[in-house]
Amino acid sequence: MSRGIPCILLLAAGLLVHAGMPTPTWEGMVGLFTLPTAETLPANRPFAVTFSEIRFSQSNNTARVRNVWYTGSLTWRPTDDLELAVTLRHEYLHAHHYADPFPAAAADQKWTQVAVKYLLVPPDDRRLGLAAGVLDLTDVTDIGFGDSGADRGRRAFLVGTYAWFSLGLTYDNRGLGAAAGARWSVSDAVEIIAEYSTDPVFLQAHPEPAIDANFNLGLRLYPREVPGLRLDTVAVGDGRFDFGFSVSYLFP
Repeated sequence: MSRGIPCILLLAAGLLVHAGMPTPTWEGMVGLFTLPTAETLPANRPFAVTFSEIRFSQSNNTARVRNVWYTGSLTWRPTDDLELAVTLRHEYLHAHHYADPFPAAAADQKWTQVAVKYLLVPPDDRRLGLAAGVLDLTDVTDIGFGDSGADRGRRAFLVGTYAWFSLGLTYDNRGLGAAAGARWSVSDAVEIIAEYSTDPVFLQAHPEPAIDANFNLGLRLYPREVPGLRLDTVAVGDGRFDFGFSVSYLFP
C-alpha cells in the first residue's frame, strides 16, 4: 500500500469535525465504495464530483489479472427520488498467464459510463429505504480481454438501507449476485466502511480462483475546513489486498 496514504490520514485527522453526509461511491452514485445505497445527495448539495484511484489483483493457478482505475464522476440529484451519474474511467488491465514466457498482456481502455438510481422508499429512522437502478447503463465495460473475459457491463441493482447497514441484489451477464455493506461512526468525523460482493465490478481471472468475491475495508474522513469534502482510503481485495483512494466534493 502506498506510503502516501498514512500521511494523508494523519493530516486529515487534525482537520476533522463532522460526518454522516451521504456521498458518492467510486463510480459516482451515493453509497459505500462499490455498493449503491438507498440514499441520495442532500437537497442543499445536489451535485457531487469524485476522483478515484483503485487497484485490484486476482490470481489462480494459471493466471494473474490486475486492474488499475482512474475515475472522475459527476453525480446529480435532479429530484428528491432520482439520482444520475456520469463517470469517465481510464482503466489499465494486465493479465499474465504463468505458462506464457512472454511479458504480461496489457490493455489501456477509456470508458464513459452512465448510471441511474431511483428511490422506491426513502429511508428514515423508522423504516427501511429501498432503491433500484442500473450501473453502466450503456454497457461499455462489457469487453473480453484475452482468455479473461471481463464479464461486467450493464448491471441492475436493488438495494435496501436501514441506518448503518445496506443489503443489495445485482443482476448482470454473470447472473444474480449479492452485496452487503455497513458503516460505523468512530466519531462525528470518521467512519469505518466495509462491504462484500459476490459479483465484483473488476476484471477477473478465468476460471475464477477459490475466492472470487470482493471485500473492501476503509476509512471515510470529513475535513472541517472544507464542508462537503470527503476523503476515502480503502484496502481492496479478495484475500490479498491492494488499495484505493478517492476525493469527493458536494457542491452547495
